[in-house]
Amino acid sequence: MSKTFAFAVAAAALVASSTAAEPAISETDAYALQTAEAACAARDFPALLAALSISHMTLMKYAAPEIAVRVGADSARVKREDNTYIPIATMDYYWVYAASVKAAEADPNAPIEPVKLDFNQSQSEVYRVDWQRVRYDGETEGGDDLGNIVETIGQPGYLLFRPTATCWELTDDIVGETTTGK
Repeated sequence: MSKTFAFAVAAAALVASSTAAEPAISETDAYALQTAEAACAARDFPALLAALSISHMTLMKYAAPEIAVRVGADSARVKREDNTYIPIATMDYYWVYAASVKAAEADPNAPIEPVKLDFNQSQSEVYRVDWQRVRYDGETEGGDDLGNIVETIGQPGYLLFRPTATCWELTDDIVGETTTGK
C-alpha cells in the first residue's frame, strides 16, 4: 500500500472519529440537506453534488454503505461513516480541490486549486464525475470565468454515483485512472 493511499485512508478515519461526536446540526449541514433533498426530487444531479461537497452529514446520507476507494494501484472498501471526504468542493461558485481548501484554512497564503469537472450520465442514470486540478490563465472575456486552462495538475480522478429509488449514492472514489477524455 503506498504512503499516499495509506495517509488518505487514515486521514478519512481520523476526520470521521473527530466529526462523529458533533452534537448539533450546523447551518451549513441544514442547508446542504435541504438542497440535496430538493435536488433529488428534481433529479438535479449537479445540485446534489454541490450539496455533498459542503457537508459531511449530507455526504453520509448519500453514500453507499461501502465506497470503493482507489489511488493508483492501491484500493480499499471504505465504510460510509469512515469516508468523510470527497476530493472536490465549491468555493464562490467554482469547483475547487478540497485538499487545497483545507491547506488554505491552515495557511491563508496557500493557493486554492480550481478543478475542471465533466459530468457523464449513462442511460441507466449512473453519473461519473471526472475531475482534474487545473491552472487557468486568468484571461477572462468579461464574465465570471477564470480564463483558459493552461496546465493540468496531478492525477485525474472520478466519482461514481449510482441511482437509488429516490436519488443517487456515491459508490466509487477513484484517483489516478484515465478519465473519459473530456
